[in-house]
Amino acid sequence: MVVQINLKNKNCKLIIVGKIENEINPVSKSTMGIIKKNKNILLTGFKNDVRPYLSIGNCFVFPSYREGFPNVLMQAGAMDLPCIATNINGCNEIIQDNINGFLIPPKNIDALVKAMQKIMDKKLIIKLSKNSRLMVKEKYDQKYFWKKLLIEYNNLVKCTL
Repeated sequence: MVVQINLKNKNCKLIIVGKIENEINPVSKSTMGIIKKNKNILLTGFKNDVRPYLSIGNCFVFPSYREGFPNVLMQAGAMDLPCIATNINGCNEIIQDNINGFLIPPKNIDALVKAMQKIMDKKLIIKLSKNSRLMVKEKYDQKYFWKKLLIEYNNLVKCTL
């Protein structure tokens, strides 16, 4: 299904970074045709480094139906981007609705459109952006993780002695 969004901001761009997974979730020919014809939609293909794309964005949209723990949401948050993500395991551990982004029901196009329209408010983007980086820094700091892992390994070593 394709939804046409008539946004007031004609400068809005959608950058699709990543491989189109036709084996898992095929994109219809009509949808791919719209993507290729629309000058405001850029399709980059797979990229090893997503930071250049995140650095030019105002928001990160991740309407996945299946995930484990998506590192890309943490990457986006670390770069001050609020996120719109589906309310599924993993995503809802990183994104807190109306705090650092929006959670939408899976496969709900209307909710996705509404969230994308809502996040175009500059004051809201600023608020969510500040929370995004702060939450990633506080909850997912690697130094904290490595310290806890070292403690656990040391406990295991003590048990074997």
